[in-house]
Amino acid sequence: MSANPKLNWETPIKEVCRALGLKPGAGRGARRAFGTPERLGDASVVMLARRDYDALIRKVEEAADLAALRADKKNRGDFLPADQVDRLLAGESALRVWREYRGLTLDALAAGAAAQGKPVGKSHLSHVETGRAHASLELMAALARALQVPLDALTG
Repeated sequence: MSANPKLNWETPIKEVCRALGLKPGAGRGARRAFGTPERLGDASVVMLARRDYDALIRKVEEAADLAALRADKKNRGDFLPADQVDRLLAGESALRVWREYRGLTLDALAAGAAAQGKPVGKSHLSHVETGRAHASLELMAALARALQVPLDALTG
């Protein structure tokens, strides 16, 4: 659970349940799953069967992993996984490899370039990717910004 420092084994059950979208004690099913809260001094204690506790911990860990994965997908940086690097080494167009890795269509990349101040048509992008046309430095810079990579990742 290191991916989400707010949820760990010391986290109060109410916070864990809130993070998972659960309501402990809200109805008989929840009471069976989470037990009945008992007051011990200032602390609220909930008793769980071991299997229920383990299932809850798994859900917390899965939620933390999914949050980390979503954050990673949003901030992929300019690093490519090995299979994408193999495509580059095989001579495939860096523009196409990065575009597909970012999950963009030709239309979406053209819109991204237009947003960067350099409008371009989908067919011209396709020709640049296949080597049938050359792109200006200004266009490549706009495409690099749209793909969130350094210019040399596309021209290198």
